[in-house]
Amino acid sequence: MARWAKGWEVTKAKGKARGVNNARCTLTDDDIDQIRDLYEADRFKPYAIRYWSTSRLAEKFDVSVRYVKRIVRYEVRLAPTGEHD
Repeated sequence: MARWAKGWEVTKAKGKARGVNNARCTLTDDDIDQIRDLYEADRFKPYAIRYWSTSRLAEKFDVSVRYVKRIVRYEVRLAPTGEHD
């Protein structure tokens, strides 16, 4: 499991393939960026007129709503240094 380091950097656990290097990966790094961009575009709109909700993003990218929520909260696949978890 990843451990938090200074700031937002995430250190990788030894011996585990993470992100797009993992054979079971369903989302590319570009998909992660697109999910965040689409969610941020509608973030401050009223909920009734928001188009890109977490459930709609989950359906579009064929992942769970819970995982999309973790992506947009930057709990997974986060590293501003360019490395992804």
